[in-house]
Amino acid sequence: MELVDFEWRFGVTASTSEVKQVGRTFVHLKLIFNKDEGKPVVKTIELSIQQFYTLLSQLEQAQVQLEDMLL
Repeated sequence: MELVDFEWRFGVTASTSEVKQVGRTFVHLKLIFNKDEGKPVVKTIELSIQQFYTLLSQLEQAQVQLEDMLL
């Protein structure tokens, strides 16, 4: 599979039955992949802000490693 596009949204929980969840921030990611047959596959995930920053850091590290290998 090949990642061909993505969309993201930042959100804040405004109302819920659980008081502890009100004000919780999150990032909603929609990842669009092409499978071998060329049909798009959509995967969605919701991350806490901490999880998002962890993912971002890991992607930045992977980018640096790939750039080092290609130079």
